[in-house]
Amino acid sequence: MSPTDVYSTIGYNLQLIGRHEGVNEKGLVIGLHFVSNQGFSKGLAAWTAVRIALDTCATTNQVIELFKLLPHASCYNFSVGDANGHHVVLEITPNTVYVRTSDTGLVCTNHFVQTEKYNREDVTSTRARYSFLSAQRTALMNQTDLFKLFADPASPLFFDDYDNLFGTLHTFAYSFETKRLITSLAQGALLDINASDWFSGKNLSKKAIYGYIAKKPTQKG
Repeated sequence: MSPTDVYSTIGYNLQLIGRHEGVNEKGLVIGLHFVSNQGFSKGLAAWTAVRIALDTCATTNQVIELFKLLPHASCYNFSVGDANGHHVVLEITPNTVYVRTSDTGLVCTNHFVQTEKYNREDVTSTRARYSFLSAQRTALMNQTDLFKLFADPASPLFFDDYDNLFGTLHTFAYSFETKRLITSLAQGALLDINASDWFSGKNLSKKAIYGYIAKKPTQKG
């Protein structure tokens, strides 16, 4: 059943009420990227902020204004884009909101580019991913190729260090032009849908999707 007092959304659930990322019926897309717990404060978890934005915002500017009002608990990047072509990265700390833009294409991983003092001490891995993405000609890639860049287990962007709580859980890609949404769990089969059809009430043919997360066996004794 579609909600009546907030926008309809598609996204991965996190902590029951939150979202890892998602798209809503207005074509607003937002995703989170953990940075650090520097300056940790009482406030909203990032996944709750994503859910509030998807429920209530139709444009990137509305998300910016909303996030200036919300109390944020820790440091996260948020990738935000809307149907009008306005794309930004929000570098969010418990004390600041920095809006990062680019005329040549935005790249976002797990460190701040502008508010660097809030980064973790070791940002080697996230900077390597940032450099790799920056070197790709993503503007010339189609949605499927971009999706594979993240979802392919052989890609430098795919991680499986699940025992240390760092690994690819799922991949999510949305096209503002075609309204096509493609997603999969780690090493799982693709779910490919037209978001407009789903928002208008068309049910999915699939009831479940599956992935594969390799975890080392627990040592006994």
